[in-house]
Amino acid sequence: MPATALATQKIVVIGLEPTFTAANADGHTIANNGRVALHAKNGSLDDIDVTVVTSKTIDGLALGDRVVTVPAGKERIIKLDSPELTGSTATVTFEAVADLTVAALEF
Repeated sequence: MPATALATQKIVVIGLEPTFTAANADGHTIANNGRVALHAKNGSLDDIDVTVVTSKTIDGLALGDRVVTVPAGKERIIKLDSPELTGSTATVTFEAVADLTVAALEF
């Protein structure tokens, strides 16, 4: 099953109460203009790795993906890499999705 699109929520001057959605086992795609972050909330008892896929190659060598660990019971706000690295649509995957909720935030 393909990754599903995750809509970005714009942070405004009066604040934003983000809406979180369950992480998709096949990952999410997120429109990336260079001002987007993924807020991941891990409600599980285990650490979960979140991977921001890098689509860029230089001289035939693929750049490594960015992997961020969200500790058990904690949250992380992960700034997506530049669109030059991820493309205008970033792909994010998850090591596990049980009790993991996410929101894409544009600042």
